[in-house]
Amino acid sequence: MGIHVPGQSPKRIDVPNLSLSIDEWYTKPRNYESPELIPEFIHALYDYLSPIYVYGDMYLDESVLSESGIERGEIEDLFWVNGFGPEMVENLGRERVLEAPAWRVDEREDGGVFLWLSKYAFTGRSEYLEALHEQFGLES
Repeated sequence: MGIHVPGQSPKRIDVPNLSLSIDEWYTKPRNYESPELIPEFIHALYDYLSPIYVYGDMYLDESVLSESGIERGEIEDLFWVNGFGPEMVENLGRERVLEAPAWRVDEREDGGVFLWLSKYAFTGRSEYLEALHEQFGLES
């Protein structure tokens, strides 16, 4: 695992952010016997940093996130893991987020919520993606 400190670039979202890189090897079922450690680690970072928004994308994802969308508390895309701070949850509607058709929904003590599309980053995501897009009014 590495921590990447991004420099300035035209594609970089200009809001405070932390980027972590986990080698693909650790996210595959055949290589990783304790996949629950990744959510535990992400939750611990969330609890410590109290971010507005958390997303876990992969090199296969084509992100359409924007600084203005994050600041407005809007979902612009969905990823393997999606974490919403309390203000974003309220903006989206707490019940709507908690009832989202995801593989796993985790409510945090501060009122934030995490939606996980699958246990592993590379398997099972599509099973929930279309229903989640519908839930949040996103194009598929």
